[in-house]
Amino acid sequence: MKRFLHILLIFALMFSACDNIYINGDLDGMWKLQKVEDCEKGNIEYPQDIYYSFQHYLTFISKHNETEFPLRYLGNLYYDKVENTININGLRNFPNEKYVATLNDLEQFMIFDTNTTFNILTLDNEQLILEYNSYRYYLIRW
Repeated sequence: MKRFLHILLIFALMFSACDNIYINGDLDGMWKLQKVEDCEKGNIEYPQDIYYSFQHYLTFISKHNETEFPLRYLGNLYYDKVENTININGLRNFPNEKYVATLNDLEQFMIFDTNTTFNILTLDNEQLILEYNSYRYYLIRW
């Protein structure tokens, strides 16, 4: 009987320790940027190796390549996801979080303003389409 209670206690502790960290629904996770379309000019760019990650209240936007350590930028710790918008501002260089990224820094990540509010056009388990001004961002779940 004592052994049964120990096993029961272990299972109870295991399941009580699990907390849902996915508070943003389908948005949470890593997304690979496939293309950026400038609807006003009709230009389409196909950036290489750019990833947007949303987890709990954190935003990571990173660029990876074969030869150098990934460049990472940490978004504000409490980015806003309000209904169909995502507000990202004050992106900071990671791991030196005192350095706020400049517009020149952000352009390599296809972000064209230091305070950006994306409109979510499509969001499901496989695809994310964002819009900012005349730009449309196409991302896939990674």
